Amino acid sequence: MSAATALGGTTSYAVHLFAKDMPDTEYGAFTTMLQLLNLIAIPAIGLQAVFAIKAAERKTEADDFRIAREQFGIIMVVLAVMLVVFGLIYLNQTTIVTSLKLPSIQVFVITLTAGIFALLLPMVYGVLQGKQHFLWLGWATLSLGAVRLAALFGLFKLRDPSALYGMLAVGLGFAFAFGLAISRAGLPKLHPIEWLSSVKRV
Repeated sequence: MSAATALGGTTSYAVHLFAKDMPDTEYGAFTTMLQLLNLIAIPAIGLQAVFAIKAAERKTEADDFRIAREQFGIIMVVLAVMLVVFGLIYLNQTTIVTSLKLPSIQVFVITLTAGIFALLLPMVYGVLQGKQHFLWLGWATLSLGAVRLAALFGLFKLRDPSALYGMLAVGLGFAFAFGLAISRAGLPKLHPIEWLSSVKRV
């Protein structure tokens, strides 16, 4: 785990080696969006400890279903809030681009989309931790930085060095890590009839 965390952090930081090929204004926007993404993730950090405890204390299949319902409810609430945020962004595009000195509103939208996965990632990490699936927790942690770096390198080579493609690479890293972690958490799938009750529990 310590090696995966160290390598994941190193590869995440290594994107700056390629990102410096951007024009100064693009690189400035890229670093600003990275800082914003870090701020977005802060409120959810505690979810890892919460779900680690829940997963460690589970004893029956009913406990697994309860954890799955709680996670689904949180995911739906986060998505609902972000839909409202995206609506506000649509109404205030010019103001946002001007105040944050962004090359386009798409950079901001991609950052917030990555923020969805950043908010949800600690939750699925917590389940892996609580179930002691440390191998997959390590791989998910490592992939967060590795996929980011590989995607950024590829996008810069195939397209151009810009804040847009830089943040797209960051978002792909978060999405891949989330997908890997939740697929290996071993929680049961919920039937559609359980979806509404799951949201009401949050």
